[in-house]
Amino acid sequence: MVYEFRSHASYEDKMSFICADGKTGELVDILLSRKLDKIIPYFNRSPLEEREKVNFLVTDMNAAYFQLISFVKLS
Repeated sequence: MVYEFRSHASYEDKMSFICADGKTGELVDILLSRKLDKIIPYFNRSPLEEREKVNFLVTDMNAAYFQLISFVKLS
């Protein structure tokens, strides 16, 4: 599950990106930016074997997040 929220006002992007386990709700990570040029490298650091374990990618209606599907392999 991914979502954005306003967390600070001094960074170049005023919205942060939150990543949580969709089953447990457990917080996985918070990124300072919700922009794809920051998020995609974050996910690409994970080994392909880990990304292949992803079954679902839950987002809000931000159209930019739909592009994440091509970077996170869904099994």
